[in-house]
Amino acid sequence: MAYENEFELFTGDKDHREPAMPHVAFSTESMDFAYPFILKAIDQLQKVGIMPNAYYPEGGIGQHELSMLPSDPVTAADNEVIYKRIIKNTAKAFDLYASFAPKPLVDSAGSGAHIHLSLWQDKEDAFFDDKAAMQLSTIGQYFVGGVLKHIQGLLALTCPSANSYQRLAPGHWSSAYATYGQDNREAAIRIPSTSWGDPASSMNIELKASDATANPYLAFAGLLAAGLDGITNHMQPDGYCDVDPASLSQAERDAKGIQLLPRTLSQAVDAFEADSLFQQVFGKQLVDAYAKIKREDDQYYAKLALEKLAALHRELY
Repeated sequence: MAYENEFELFTGDKDHREPAMPHVAFSTESMDFAYPFILKAIDQLQKVGIMPNAYYPEGGIGQHELSMLPSDPVTAADNEVIYKRIIKNTAKAFDLYASFAPKPLVDSAGSGAHIHLSLWQDKEDAFFDDKAAMQLSTIGQYFVGGVLKHIQGLLALTCPSANSYQRLAPGHWSSAYATYGQDNREAAIRIPSTSWGDPASSMNIELKASDATANPYLAFAGLLAAGLDGITNHMQPDGYCDVDPASLSQAERDAKGIQLLPRTLSQAVDAFEADSLFQQVFGKQLVDAYAKIKREDDQYYAKLALEKLAALHRELY
């Protein structure tokens, strides 16, 4: 497992944040601007045993992505906590401020923390089947089916802030519908194409409905529980889609079994609390306490203007 984090760089203090550079996505100009900061961040990550995978400037204003290599779930969750501290502290050393908020600016692209996951058995990728559609094995299909079965409540763990739902909207490569598809960046679950020359060990699934406001330990536990429930109960996934589901009519989405994801944190919390799987995995005491805190958060932030909500989360995360 591994998180694929996006973050935005700002200048100024908390009362006057400005994007560090209104750059062009994937451009060498943007890379040149961020080069000293990124090089230092990579060095600091490697010193604590976190191996970066790839870097590039992203599509948002001042937005960047620096991904990590995968590891086991507990190590990956540890790495996420340490990674965010290193990025923030390194940015500070360059008189910059790094925010992992899902929507730090109302009019900019949102920042996700997508979760990539594969299951292995006897040193082989259990999600890979060269003869299957998308090269996704039956076990992989069941896993996706389980995640989609429980995704409404899972979002309370993977997208657990009011700001999360400013990001989850059609046309933002963040997913607004409970669907899956090969290389579909508008799906909640993307099935990436395997790597050239190494298909047998590169099959994974990507949960795009996820951001850096999450507790990674709870998010991973919920995701694994949902997927393993799918494997145990042979849940074939509904809702395959190879286009932006927002481009379909409601009748077309209904025919494919595609449902809208929760539009608010409170809706996700209601689904989380009502899901017997999460009650079993986390226990009633944790579920009740978590739901109470998150509902209070959502009620507080619901009273604020969108700009104020984004600004507060920009500083919190």
